[in-house]
Amino acid sequence: MLKKYIDSCSRFAKLEPDFDHTASWNCAFLMDIDWQTYLYDPQHNWIDRLDKMALRRFFDENVAMEAMAFVFERLKKDNYAKLNKFQGKSQPSTFLISVVRNLLEDYADHRFGTCEPPLSFRNTD
Repeated sequence: MLKKYIDSCSRFAKLEPDFDHTASWNCAFLMDIDWQTYLYDPQHNWIDRLDKMALRRFFDENVAMEAMAFVFERLKKDNYAKLNKFQGKSQPSTFLISVVRNLLEDYADHRFGTCEPPLSFRNTD
């Protein structure tokens, strides 16, 4: 599917002389990405890559697994609504990683609470 997407972008670039060739993903409006297929495509191995990302973030394998369950639950919510906000300003892979990173931080806040500075550093005016 991604190959078809790239081919459609290159055909669009030939039709539009003012097309910015350095930002070839700007033609995302031509074709919607099926995020479920993209995410579970064995060629890209996203599941393992995202699992490693969670493990780097949390170090504990059990917490990382819980975090990924949280992430996939949020991604699947409303038929991949978070990922459907993709506007083509970057590559789909970059957008996916950014969304997952933010969701991992949401999980950390949910599980461990947000960090607050000590009272001695707060402005007490």
